[in-house]
Amino acid sequence: MPEPAHDSAETQRLLEQARAGTAGAVDRLLERHRAYVCRFVELRLDPQLRARVDPSDVVQEAQMEAVRRLDARRKGDEKKTKRGRSSFSAGRSGGGTFSLTAAVCRG
Repeated sequence: MPEPAHDSAETQRLLEQARAGTAGAVDRLLERHRAYVCRFVELRLDPQLRARVDPSDVVQEAQMEAVRRLDARRKGDEKKTKRGRSSFSAGRSGGGTFSLTAAVCRG
């Protein structure tokens, strides 16, 4: 499976749909990038932490947090979007699930 670019037209379309609250858009967005994020976590997860935590659990937790933050942002609750080191965003700077997962892996 080819790796999707985080700033591809399809990803941008899904991000806009997710921000607008389109049903299923967040699920499709997270699924689209799950394999890449899993590979990222597997490569970056500290070996000592890996002995206690499965990389797929890290990805799942990061994706659930991304969904919570997107919901909070849509509802206008900025406090909930600032809980971690990263908030749900995307663009050429590498935001979205990727940066959220990176923060979880480093944290």
